[in-house]
Amino acid sequence: ALAEYLAEDVLAHETPEVREFLLRTSVLRHLTVPVCAALNPDTDCAAMLEHLATHGVFLTRIGDDPPAWRYHALFASFLQSRLEQRGAGLCTQLHLAASRAYEAEQRPVPAIDHAVLAHDHERTITLLSAHAESFLDQGRLRLLDRWFQSLPPVLLQAHPRLRHLSLWAACFTRGPIETQALLDSESDLQSAESEHLSLRA
Repeated sequence: ALAEYLAEDVLAHETPEVREFLLRTSVLRHLTVPVCAALNPDTDCAAMLEHLATHGVFLTRIGDDPPAWRYHALFASFLQSRLEQRGAGLCTQLHLAASRAYEAEQRPVPAIDHAVLAHDHERTITLLSAHAESFLDQGRLRLLDRWFQSLPPVLLQAHPRLRHLSLWAACFTRGPIETQALLDSESDLQSAESEHLSLRA
């Protein structure tokens, strides 16, 4: 309650432009000028971030090459809840804009993360198709498993290579028993689909 009161007080003392910037960038884990600009194309984001950092807003500088900031976790949570009140459509648009910006910067991890948060399965599949094998080579199996779990199994079945990678990641992160259960559920799904097609025929 205290954190929410303080956050409300911060917003109340800022201009509409600053409030809009805060809400729109609350979807980001780390704030950099190019990515913030993708979410706020009509704003001088470099000046805005410097303003926020020097005027007592819950913003911490975390890097200099490139300059990067992050919101205090409680403040970010408050902003995200306020943003969600404006509808899921805006959140989706912002996550997609962030995903595209990170892809342009050749940063596949946040690009995929934001595609997942936007619930854009096709974009997630496209990015995973381009980068999943390199993450496998790096041993980042937990990360891969988290991304694959966000996708409907029926969608993965249309991409055999990704399906195999998803089972590999599941086996090494969740164990063979759960992976076998995944295979069994996929088999049941395929049987149900075949039966449905037979009935339609």
